Formats: sequence, C-alpha cells, structure tokens
Amino acid sequence: MIEANGVRVAVTAHDLTDGLPAGLAAELRAARAAGDLLVSTFHGTGPPSYLPSAGLRDAVAVALAAGAQVVAGHGSHTLARVELREGAVIAYGLGNLAFDCRCTDERDALVLEVTLGARGLRAASVVAIDAGIGGEPARLASDPGLTFDLLAALGGAQGRREGGRMWLIEGGG
Repeated sequence: MIEANGVRVAVTAHDLTDGLPAGLAAELRAARAAGDLLVSTFHGTGPPSYLPSAGLRDAVAVALAAGAQVVAGHGSHTLARVELREGAVIAYGLGNLAFDCRCTDERDALVLEVTLGARGLRAASVVAIDAGIGGEPARLASDPGLTFDLLAALGGAQGRREGGRMWLIEGGG
C-alpha cells in the first residue's frame, strides 16, 4: 500500500508463469477494497512477442473487473501495446525496462508514468527509453518516434507526442 496526499494506492504483483493464480479475482477485489485505487502488475515468461499472451490478457480482464486503474505486464522483455479501457491504462509489455541480464539483448523499453487522484487515473504517458545493455546506462530512446510508431502498429492507444514522451491522458479526471 502506498499513501500520498490522502490517497491509498494498493499495488499488487503476480506471477503468471504457472497460469492465473488461484483466487486472483478475490485477492484483487480485496486489495481494491483496502485502498482507494488499484495498480496491478503481472510477470509472465515466454518467448519474446509483441502480442500479449492469453494468460496476460485473462489476468488483465480480472484486474479490470476488480477495479484496477493501472495494469502492467512484464517479463518477456519486449514491448507490447498500451491501451486505455474502462478508465484504466494497460501496458501489456514494458520491454526491457532498464534491465541488463544475459537473458535478452532487447533495447526497446517504456516507462509508464501515471498520475492518480482520489477519483482515479488523471494522467498517463509513456516514455521511450533504450535499456542499459552491456554495462551501458539506460537512457532516453535515441529515436522515440520508432517506438511510438511500433505502438501504433500494434493497435494501442495513441496520444500527443512530445519528444520522448507520448501522452495518453493529459490533465484532470
């Protein structure tokens, strides 16, 4: 639980390696009831793919039904679409989020930045970065337009591009 400015944000993390966890729906509903807002994250393994796995799509549906305002998937080290649905932002794959390991050489990554308020999601954007590989530090993407073009081709939400950032939701709410 994270509390800021009188708003309690329940943050959950689940591993989908062995499928949807038993009792996931009840656990997410309880987390949402304990806080004012719910952020759900899911780790999945499998081959790199721009398409979210069936298990991740199922987990996202459960999280949205439980009232999540932010849902993020990670684990495949590849980008996947970002969408807006039911008042929530969903990032199906954050890419190789500033993570250097021998398991991948993917450089593309996204930082999902959100602003949450007492009434829910107020702003959301993605920042394109190049992950730190081979001892190099992570940095803003050298050509963020390519990353945003890929997200558009994947059928996700589009927004106003501002340098290395793409705004999905701006301001109030």
